[in-house]
Amino acid sequence: APFIGLAFGDKKVNIHVLGSTQEVWDEAQSMHHCVIRNKYYKQSESLLLSARDVRTGDRLETIEISLRSFTVLQSRGLQNCFTNEHQHILDLCRENVPMLKMAAARVSAQYNEQQ
Repeated sequence: APFIGLAFGDKKVNIHVLGSTQEVWDEAQSMHHCVIRNKYYKQSESLLLSARDVRTGDRLETIEISLRSFTVLQSRGLQNCFTNEHQHILDLCRENVPMLKMAAARVSAQYNEQQ
């Protein structure tokens, strides 16, 4: 929940968190890959994001980021292939790790307050 609504990008690529099971389903159906079948959306240590072309809005790649190490575990395009924008997408994710860590820290602080 703390990651819902998070987005980042540049003039070429916009990357946003997939905030619901329906969004993950839509992503899987559009991209023809295994994000639903392998139940990545149920992994509490992973964050799923969608990279899209800013100009057209087309889906480029689906990204899985580890919430333990804040590294990209995988990023795949249509039918699990890499796209021409693959390296650019990875770079954008790495550049925005501090923002993801801040969101995770807020969750941790809220959890500790409730204890």
